Order: sequence, then structure tokens, then C-alpha cells
Amino acid sequence: MKSSLQCPKCRCRKIWCIEEPHHDNRFQGGTPLRVVYERRVGPVNNGFFSDGGRDRVSVGTYEVFICTACGYAEWYARDIEALEENPDEGVRLLDGELQGSAYR
Repeated sequence: MKSSLQCPKCRCRKIWCIEEPHHDNRFQGGTPLRVVYERRVGPVNNGFFSDGGRDRVSVGTYEVFICTACGYAEWYARDIEALEENPDEGVRLLDGELQGSAYR
């Protein structure tokens, strides 16, 4: 939808683009939705004020495209170059590229 400017569900060509969607936060006036994941940075400490040995990493923002007719939406992450693969923490890179030719 981002490149075609056409909804893949209903073929409508009127699309809203929200370049930086925000989380509704009445105390701070709204904060941009960020691409965030957690990583372990130290020993696990489960005290009341502890972070559990984890740190939140923010690496980018989102943009969203919404069809005016059916409401179908597509989200795209931007500025994610700093993402690092860490399967133990649920951050994996899925690579669908062929690892060689099927023909010899």
C-alpha cells in the first residue's frame, strides 16, 4: 500500500498516511510509537524497584498507512539500522534468501 497507494484488500486509492503515530499519553501530550525491545544487561534482580537486569532499547519509529474505505492498515518501521539480532530475547532476523542454488 505504501508504494502502490492502493489498498490490497478493497482496491481503494484513498489512503491516510500518519508519518509518526503517537501513543495517547494525557500527561505528556502523546509520545511517538517507537520500535523497542528489551535486552539483558546484568544479573536478574527482582526487587521492587529493580529493572530485572533488563534494559529497553529504542531503535526507530513507525509510520502507518490506512485505507479510507475498509480501514485496512499497514505499519512500517523506520530508522531500524541499529537493530541487533538476539534470539534469546526474541529479536530474530528472518532471511528468506536462498542459501545456494537448487541446481548443480
